[in-house]
Amino acid sequence: MKIFNHIIFLQLIFISFVVSQPSLKCITGKQITITREFSSVEVTPEEGKKRALDLARAEAIKQVVGLKISEETFRNLSETMKGNKSEDYFDTFSQLSRSTAFGKIVNEKVQYSTKIDANGTPVYTAILDACVVEEKANADPTFTVSLTMDKPVLLDRGDVNKNDVLQYSIKATQPCYLYLFNLLANDSVQLLIPNEYVPIAYYDPKKKEQEFEIQLRALNAKFIVQLPEGKSRSKEALYVIALKDNVPVSKDVAHLVGGLHLKDAMQDIMQWLVQIPAERRTEAFQSYEIRKK
Repeated sequence: MKIFNHIIFLQLIFISFVVSQPSLKCITGKQITITREFSSVEVTPEEGKKRALDLARAEAIKQVVGLKISEETFRNLSETMKGNKSEDYFDTFSQLSRSTAFGKIVNEKVQYSTKIDANGTPVYTAILDACVVEEKANADPTFTVSLTMDKPVLLDRGDVNKNDVLQYSIKATQPCYLYLFNLLANDSVQLLIPNEYVPIAYYDPKKKEQEFEIQLRALNAKFIVQLPEGKSRSKEALYVIALKDNVPVSKDVAHLVGGLHLKDAMQDIMQWLVQIPAERRTEAFQSYEIRKK
């Protein structure tokens, strides 16, 4: 009987503790609770929890602020040979959704939990209680970035060592950090810079040659075009994002190496961008064609 009373007493203390917890203050924004999971055997528990929290934060902002989407559809011109007949056909290879929504979390509480799934992989869960405020600032009209190609058509000569190299030029009106993505003809995305060898691509408009360009040249780094198997003509694109602040890409974005489907890759990129105020970022897009020689 004494043991039973002791258990009841502890339960009452726990209930009292839960009830007395102060609620999240959210005076100017909107309160929302989001649960997100991240699973991996390749990260530490601390990193796993952080990744789950990052996903929850991005989703909270996205749900409260909303995404004002403008879609650009790019067409992929391909040629197939059927006997002696050449057929040209167009098919949509991507939809690039650029978010113009932005917001910030002004107050938050988070609870974590970890479990092991049936495959033995740790699953990290973050339950985020957040107060989200939509930022009303507009994009900075003086902050722009441009992206130009040396030529609009590049050749695939059937040998990766002889194919044309991407030659591009990036110009920005203010000091910034650049992130250059390649939207590939195989419907995937690759992060070209920064990378393992050039961890930061800082742009200084006062310099004729940028430090990251010097690093790439010293490494003899080249971005060579290549058509997917069975295609003789295709379109790809370069997509550059410029940020006033050094906001590292999420691990999901940083690990884009051409293996992630375009739609999934762009979702990861948008989750990263939606947390950056519009006046602190700008972007540019340039498509080009690859032809078989």
